[in-house]
Amino acid sequence: MAAFWACLGVPTDAPDRLMEESSPVFTDGGTRYVYSWVGSFRSQERVAADTARLGGDRASDCLAEALTAGLSGPTKPAGVSVGTPHVEVTLGGGPANVVATATATVPTTSPSGAHMTLYWQYVFLSGRTTEAVVGTGTVDAPLAADVRNRAIEAVAQRVAAG
Repeated sequence: MAAFWACLGVPTDAPDRLMEESSPVFTDGGTRYVYSWVGSFRSQERVAADTARLGGDRASDCLAEALTAGLSGPTKPAGVSVGTPHVEVTLGGGPANVVATATATVPTTSPSGAHMTLYWQYVFLSGRTTEAVVGTGTVDAPLAADVRNRAIEAVAQRVAAG
């Protein structure tokens, strides 16, 4: 997410950030995961400026660039071929404090020639001086909607409570 935010022009080391915290990454052994991140800031203006960037023309391109860079880095298994990410960013949806949802799919091929699709979804939320992200990643099928929605709703409630 750091590369995505940097591409959008969001300050990553701003002095107005009070704190941030991430949940553990909950996984079922490498094919599905879900996590959350929450940051609090000194002003609502900062939150509004950050989340406004999600509606800009660059949001989809920035996420595609960040995924491409991450998938071509040193953590990529040898021999894996990674295709071009397809990314869509939609505004709103879900609980009232959902600002945007970004979905991405990336075709991949294993060294043995097996074709797979990697799926990511990032849900961006905002509250009173708070930003949050619920992220999911899976192989070959999106995360089950009921699991994803329970995670989003839990974070949305906490963010709304301030």
